Amino acid sequence: MKPYPFDLAEGLAGYCQPAGSERVLWLHGYTMDSTLWFDLWSLLPGWSHFGLDLPGHGRSAPLSPGQSLAELGRQLADVALAHDIQHLVALSFGAIIGLQMLLEAPNQFQTVTLAAANFTGGPEDPHTQLHYRRLARHYWHKGVGPELAQLWMSAPPDIFSGAARDKVLFQSIATVVERHSWQEMRSMAYMKLTSDKQSTQLPALGRCTARGLVLVGSDDMPAFKEAAPQIAAHWPGAQVRCVADTGHLPLLERPDQAAWLLDAHWRDRLPAPMSESAP
Repeated sequence: MKPYPFDLAEGLAGYCQPAGSERVLWLHGYTMDSTLWFDLWSLLPGWSHFGLDLPGHGRSAPLSPGQSLAELGRQLADVALAHDIQHLVALSFGAIIGLQMLLEAPNQFQTVTLAAANFTGGPEDPHTQLHYRRLARHYWHKGVGPELAQLWMSAPPDIFSGAARDKVLFQSIATVVERHSWQEMRSMAYMKLTSDKQSTQLPALGRCTARGLVLVGSDDMPAFKEAAPQIAAHWPGAQVRCVADTGHLPLLERPDQAAWLLDAHWRDRLPAPMSESAP
């Protein structure tokens, strides 16, 4: 069965591909949408996949003005509970939201996988804030268009540098980014989310019963390599795994490696890492 669109309450929407009895919820990165998961889903045929477009992305309505990170995390955790989701996979900015879902519902999921994970108030890439300021300046002076998408996907920071090694993947991501609305630039709704600091909440991960997997690309930015073990240190039993030959988007850059790791993790058959050292 091919993926098809679905709609939920409160303006949330996305794509799903039902197959197996256990359900997986997927959260994409900033300016992306759930269509980018389709290739990876094809490598995981024994599971039912539900890709949720984050608010203001893809088919979902904009983020509610003033909504906090805790409120969004609780909202999405409730959605997952209502639809009997057992597993959560989240990438990049989606991993910040996925982490908040875990904090809000520490006993709800069987497994949670955070890829290219960080947390608000955590390690920062030195180029990122300057990059966002450039984006905002371009948005207010020139508006939305292909140039804004090109600026966003340029380096530094190296968000898309790993994906750029594969021209087909890079173009598929660019196609999705070019149709992003950028409405959050005007509403500044996502700035409100990132002002809520998760760094002080990490000790609460000690209450989590979900099996944890934190994935980091071998060539990802230093801030994310630092954040991964910091998250896992508070999360009982969580494993940190390096995805070889990938940058910031390991699930998209090496779907073969990602599929093997995810399937093993969901089945509780992930071998112990050969080394406990951080990537």
